[in-house]
Amino acid sequence: MNEKLQIGTLKALGFHNGRILRHYAAYGFGIGLLGTALGVVLGYWLCSLVMSEDGMMGTYFDMPDWSLGMPAFCLPLLAAIVALLTLVSWLSVREQLRGTAAEALRPYQPKGMKKSIFERGRGWDKRHFSVKWNLRDVMRHKSRSAMTLLGVTGCMILLVGGLGMRDTMAGFLDMLDNDISNYATGEYELKLMLGPATYCVSVLLTFGVSLAVGLLVARKSRKIDMVEALKGAE
Repeated sequence: MNEKLQIGTLKALGFHNGRILRHYAAYGFGIGLLGTALGVVLGYWLCSLVMSEDGMMGTYFDMPDWSLGMPAFCLPLLAAIVALLTLVSWLSVREQLRGTAAEALRPYQPKGMKKSIFERGRGWDKRHFSVKWNLRDVMRHKSRSAMTLLGVTGCMILLVGGLGMRDTMAGFLDMLDNDISNYATGEYELKLMLGPATYCVSVLLTFGVSLAVGLLVARKSRKIDMVEALKGAE
């Protein structure tokens, strides 16, 4: 509303439509450029805290190289975002510049609407006034309502994803410490918890290896004694 009145005032003062378009398109361009720059800087900073040898991922993974890099498709994508914001700003102002300065200075008048599907349904008259107001506002401003719905949905996805990642990491650490790496640690000692089958296999392997090594050593000792005996006989 305020920008509509300002556009009408600028037109009444003699500013050309192209000058007004460039002025307001610069808003979208500046906001897009500043947002992408901050996003790149904050993204690199956050990734350096997480994806580094001393960060969170360094606790679980051992990588040969932890250097960060930007994929090639990110630069065209950032440029497209800035261009899209500039285009949206340009189109929005262009719509307001179609009429005369007097039309732009008039207050906003909502367009007439037919009865929506909610109003034609049963029980409309029995609904509360606030419910009627909200339903009519949704049907009158469909694009705004869709953007609100998408925004709330995106925020909920981020919340569920963030909390889910936290629970996933907690479950992963619990499985790693209690199920996969089956050991108990004390303050000054480490006690392995071996099952009966593992204990028997360990004993048999130890006994077999010790027996094989002992037989090899004894056989080699006998050969050495025989060689020395032959040398003494000569």
